[in-house]
Amino acid sequence: MTTDKFKPLNANYTPEQPSTEVLHKSQIMIWILRIFLDLNCYRQVGRGFRPDAQLYVGYLGIQRDSGESDEDIFVPIRLASKLRELESSVAEIKGVFSENIKNLGSAFSLSRVEEELLEFLLLRSKCEELDEALDLLGERLTRGDIIEALAVILNRPKAALTQAVDPDSMLFKSGLIRMTSSADSLGNKLKPYYRLGDCLSVPHQDKHRFIEQFVKQAKPPLLSPENFNDYRGEYDLIKSYLKSVVKARTVGSNILIYGLPGIGKTQLVHTLCRDIGVDLFEVESVDSDNEALVGSSRLSAFLLSQQLLEKRKSTVLLFDEMEDVFPRSDNIWGRESRASNSKKGWFNQQLETNIVPVFWSANHVDHINPAYIRRFDIVINLRSMSAGARRKLIEMACQKNGLRKGDWVGAASENRHLSPALISKVTQVMAQVNVEGDDEERVLFENLANGALSAMGHPVLNLPKNNNTLALPYSIDLINTNVEMGSLIKGLKRRGEGRLLCYGAPGTGKTAFALHLADALNKPLCQFRASDILGKYVGMTERNLANAFKKSKDEGAIMLLDEVDSLLRSRVSASHSWEVTQVNELLVQMEEFDGVLLACTNHRNMLDGAAARRFDLKIEFNYLEPEKAWGFFQSIFKKYKLAFGRNKASVEERMLKFNYLTPGDFKTVVRRLSLTDDGITALGLVDGLEDEVQGRVLSEKRGVGFTASF
Repeated sequence: MTTDKFKPLNANYTPEQPSTEVLHKSQIMIWILRIFLDLNCYRQVGRGFRPDAQLYVGYLGIQRDSGESDEDIFVPIRLASKLRELESSVAEIKGVFSENIKNLGSAFSLSRVEEELLEFLLLRSKCEELDEALDLLGERLTRGDIIEALAVILNRPKAALTQAVDPDSMLFKSGLIRMTSSADSLGNKLKPYYRLGDCLSVPHQDKHRFIEQFVKQAKPPLLSPENFNDYRGEYDLIKSYLKSVVKARTVGSNILIYGLPGIGKTQLVHTLCRDIGVDLFEVESVDSDNEALVGSSRLSAFLLSQQLLEKRKSTVLLFDEMEDVFPRSDNIWGRESRASNSKKGWFNQQLETNIVPVFWSANHVDHINPAYIRRFDIVINLRSMSAGARRKLIEMACQKNGLRKGDWVGAASENRHLSPALISKVTQVMAQVNVEGDDEERVLFENLANGALSAMGHPVLNLPKNNNTLALPYSIDLINTNVEMGSLIKGLKRRGEGRLLCYGAPGTGKTAFALHLADALNKPLCQFRASDILGKYVGMTERNLANAFKKSKDEGAIMLLDEVDSLLRSRVSASHSWEVTQVNELLVQMEEFDGVLLACTNHRNMLDGAAARRFDLKIEFNYLEPEKAWGFFQSIFKKYKLAFGRNKASVEERMLKFNYLTPGDFKTVVRRLSLTDDGITALGLVDGLEDEVQGRVLSEKRGVGFTASF
């Protein structure tokens, strides 16, 4: 459907119509002659490296008498005669370019002078003769010089040109034209939007098709709201806010989302907009040749998009990778130059006056001046998603691309650097490669993903051949603790924070519970061992502790401190000052941490007394009760679809006699049996568990190391 003001061109357009330069040649010649005569530039023709008169005599079509040279013809009287001839025969020019200029003027409410100025600048870029003539004006023109020259060339009042090139004019506010701050030639100082010439050279069916040449509507999202459950609070906040500002058409609505590359920022925005039913458009980042746009061109595209979409209802704009367009401190003393301060004012104005709500996306914001950050209505740091959410993404991508979703998916999802973008790209490539079987898919996924992960400096995948052969079933109903674990998990889900001390013998399931908790709360797990924290130089441990807590907080992760007894030893028995300061640092960090912290130890009695009191809950992990050990045994057989045969009664009788089994014992024996020819059998498993129990009982009877001497 067309609008009253928009004139569709496709009905009258034919490819045989003359080119834009040919249709406008008379007007271009008038402009060139005014430069020569009224601005007195004809004397400079042929001097230095400038074109000689021959170029212009031929282009202007000045009649030559017999024996006349180019220099004889190129004199004021002959040039004036040609100018009068052309001005007396000027007719309205009809064609695609002219009509599109009028349509653009209608869309932006441009004055006739603004339309003529835009037309002049676009034709300059198409016509070498006009461009060469403008260079005669000089290379150090100020804004005042530009206005004086344009008033003469276009034969328009100086006041009208002054208004047309004012920073607050529609030409500049819309990004159709931009002007450099430094003195330069006219062609370099005044530049039209980089795509404008191409867009105005072809016909368009209606206003919407015309607008589509300048702003790109976003593609449909690949994900659904359920894929962002890890960010449910942030998602719901933005959704509620966006609904409100779109409905009220609130001016100056801006949302900043930042996070690691490929983490899903763009897909989050796409999904949100589809969820609330608004149209999303994107500010371009590449030109028609797929070359990256520089900051100034992207800002012009942003301004143009704002003006074109201003009257369109239920519309949102996305400015992706915005960090390269925001100015920063530009000298080593942190003081900003006058030009930088000018930019700051301009940016602040844009963030306060944009009509269409904008999502701004960045990989990092450390370098962006805080003065800009404060002007965003909502600022979201998008963290790595949990292993559970990542697993769902991999499974969904595999299903979409016709892959099998093998057992390797669970292990792959544990790598927090496996971003939605990388998952999508790897599975798309896998769909184009002919592979058969889960194992081949596992190897292909691993190789493709590791190529990208390694190049980005991230830990690579090391997927087991068969994830099921080594992974044991886990159930909180089977572990033996002094706390009702199901109720604890519900409380942590509701509260979102807590400090838990998990203690007990090795293998009783402390670390496994941390993994289970992360999956239950749908959060990533940041695990740190004592060796990751302890430093060999004074102050290094404290710094590593601070970095570990910051990393866990930034990623919204559950924090697991393993072997915490090495970090929280009693300060009473400390023999060095640094032992005290490291405990103090950890206690301070624990107090300030507002997430879920699990500290695990096999030696609770070694912890500092004050430190132990800082934990909300102290969970003791005991040896498995015989009934639970038997339940664990049965769950393994059920998972691997193994049969007891005639031995079930005798196996059960033996299992119910064990008092010192741990989940870790089951894992050790299963791994050992997986290396044998017979594999996992009922008798092999119970015999192996009996060996583990007997070894532990003997060890505890005779004591270990220095403990025996006391």
